[in-house]
Amino acid sequence: MSCPGSVVAFETSSGQVAVGEVTATVVEIATPGPQGIPGPAGSAAYTTPTTVAALPVSPQGYRAFVTDATTTTFGAAPVGGGTNAVPVYFDGVIWRIG
Repeated sequence: MSCPGSVVAFETSSGQVAVGEVTATVVEIATPGPQGIPGPAGSAAYTTPTTVAALPVSPQGYRAFVTDATTTTFGAAPVGGGTNAVPVYFDGVIWRIG
């Protein structure tokens, strides 16, 4: 599913509803593991890899995965044009590796 700007809602097994806006990333929700607890035994989340230049301006806490970072230094601002695939997060001001 990739519908930027769309709003999606998920109801958990406890009846709580989580709502979010779809961005350029894709999230696949799989069946929960034992006792409904997400984890390697029964669920997975997938983030479509992207480039540093394609990272959106995001709210604090967003995460992504880039494939062209020039460094792998934790906490550094990612710079595109390299060959390193690293996870990144938005700290409210800039994207950082981690």
